[in-house]
Amino acid sequence: MFGVSEPPRSLKILTTGGDKLRVAPPVGFPAAVYNHYGPTEATVVTTASEDLRKPADHEAPVIGRPISGAEVRLVDGGGATITGPGESGELLIGGSILAIGYRRDEPLNRKQFVHEADGSRWYSSGDICRWTKDGELEFVGRRDSQVSLRGYRIELIEIEQAVLRVPGVGQAAVAVRPDADGGELVGFYSGEAAEDAVRGELTGVLPGYMVPATLLKLAEIPLNANGKINRPALLALSAPQAAPAGAPDGAGPAAEDAVREKVSEIWSEVLGRVPAATDNFFEIGGHSLKAARILGLTRGAFGIPLPFEVMFSSPVFEDFAAQVGEQVRIKGV
Repeated sequence: MFGVSEPPRSLKILTTGGDKLRVAPPVGFPAAVYNHYGPTEATVVTTASEDLRKPADHEAPVIGRPISGAEVRLVDGGGATITGPGESGELLIGGSILAIGYRRDEPLNRKQFVHEADGSRWYSSGDICRWTKDGELEFVGRRDSQVSLRGYRIELIEIEQAVLRVPGVGQAAVAVRPDADGGELVGFYSGEAAEDAVRGELTGVLPGYMVPATLLKLAEIPLNANGKINRPALLALSAPQAAPAGAPDGAGPAAEDAVREKVSEIWSEVLGRVPAATDNFFEIGGHSLKAARILGLTRGAFGIPLPFEVMFSSPVFEDFAAQVGEQVRIKGV
């Protein structure tokens, strides 16, 4: 939306809603931008921001403050109200804008609408937000967009925001691709930015466990009928690549190129992608569990027990393959 080089001259006010606004308007954008938030259960608009072109002490666009007739509060996992800035919690909505309920669906009414002891009634939005220092709400993501991988709690939208801040990126989305080790992050983006540039930027601003194992550049991010990111379609696009056909079985004397092909097949099986010669294991989705699997498969294929430390001393594919080739030559497999 903000990527248009020259917005129409007639554009004076731009209002948004329906999905998360992931980037703020650029400096010099000619029209006032007002971001709105609200579910159908609260008459569609619950909060509204001021003009997003004003300076702010936060990077993500806010959804503002509640409109007249709306009440909002954030609660933690135990139902306690959150009032301080920075801490995330589920957004509950109350006030006269609240719907009566779902027609002929009492089980869903009991699940979604909370009745407090003081007689107040609140809608559990399922949306995670946080207060800013200015007393405005920032939308973090859906409760179901928060994932846990290898003991880390991760907000997918926070990664998407980091990708969108990379120069040359137009759209971005992140999904979790299931694998034998519990899943891995896959990032998708459109635009002119090269994969190495995107990965380099992300490595500089995100902790390692939040950097996607795989980055895929697409012509455009697929959307569903409601105009929102189609994550099932993204996962279909990210299906692991097949290993090269005709890789040797590793038995008997092996030429250097045959060993390399077999090692490539092993990396492909574990990492879900065919490695390039200069790919670093830990930068394309590798971690300790996958390292153990690679070493186990390598031992099974060639009969050579490599120490675990080799994954750290030789994490680049061509270096690791050379280590395997040297051990194969010495052993005479």
